[in-house]
Amino acid sequence: MAFTLDGSLLVTANDQGTIVLCDPIVGAVLRTFTDGTARGTSAMAISGLGTTLATVNDTGVVDLWDMRLGVVQGALTGHAMRVNALAFHRQRLATAGDDRTLRVWDGPSRQALTMMRTDTPLRCCTWIPDGRVLFAGGRGGLFGYDYYPGVGNP
Repeated sequence: MAFTLDGSLLVTANDQGTIVLCDPIVGAVLRTFTDGTARGTSAMAISGLGTTLATVNDTGVVDLWDMRLGVVQGALTGHAMRVNALAFHRQRLATAGDDRTLRVWDGPSRQALTMMRTDTPLRCCTWIPDGRVLFAGGRGGLFGYDYYPGVGNP
């Protein structure tokens, strides 16, 4: 599950592929949609603007959803194995997976901005609040990466 930054929306998913958007204050379901695969969602993250939802199942493909319409806008491909974690900072999305890579994507263009390799699979990732450092972890330990986007990058 994931919250928007302002806490006004909670998104949950189940292993049948159903995604539910809820108002956490009153407990009301606002929208329900399905990923259409029946594989279920294993990880999710919401963009800083609260407009895009990233989900992944065991295929390793990350789907980017328009949360207002409940439709997939596009997909991020590149991981060779399962993706275990997703983390947004504004419109940048970090993905960490069993292929021992940590990748940073530009959400709107769906382009990979950079990739780092480790010796072991990665299980989690998160940005520090200002987005200048990205952490990832797995059996090999905790890895911290300074992130300096180049000129023209988001």
